[in-house]
Amino acid sequence: MTARLGTIILILLVLLVASVVSSGRIPHPLGRGPRAAEGSRAGAEDLRRLVLTRAETAYAAGDTARAWTAWRDALTTARGRRDWRGLIDVGDAAVLMNSRSRARQSYAAALTVAREEPSVEGVLRSGEAFSGIGDPRAMRHALRIADRLAGEDPAARARVRDFSTLFTAAPARPAAP
Repeated sequence: MTARLGTIILILLVLLVASVVSSGRIPHPLGRGPRAAEGSRAGAEDLRRLVLTRAETAYAAGDTARAWTAWRDALTTARGRRDWRGLIDVGDAAVLMNSRSRARQSYAAALTVAREEPSVEGVLRSGEAFSGIGDPRAMRHALRIADRLAGEDPAARARVRDFSTLFTAAPARPAAP
């Protein structure tokens, strides 16, 4: 059996176990913890984190093919769950694996999901992620979306204002000699 086939079988087994656990047929291992109320969402998050850890470990070991396969699996899981937090995590993993374009792809999906949810927090977190990869245009786009979503909610407006102040401030100029 090749290493790639072994990896595929392992991922399929993990996905099978996660689907059985999340279906409620067997108790969820996190059922006793503080996240028990989240049900299958916690299971999906744990699975995504496991796959991302596997991707980062493979990347660190120089096995980029296996790393990107695991990363794509995590992206598919997060997209399927319409989970903006998961999509941000997947994008962050792409940054650690030195791929700004894949990170941007994941952050854009997170922005879309957060906008549709609607989640001011998710939209702002996506904007922060875009800022982190040096994409001010996408960050400003997220800020405009968050501003619209905040509407007249004073707490949400304050978060948008704080974000704007923090992430759109002009860089400091060196003092003239």
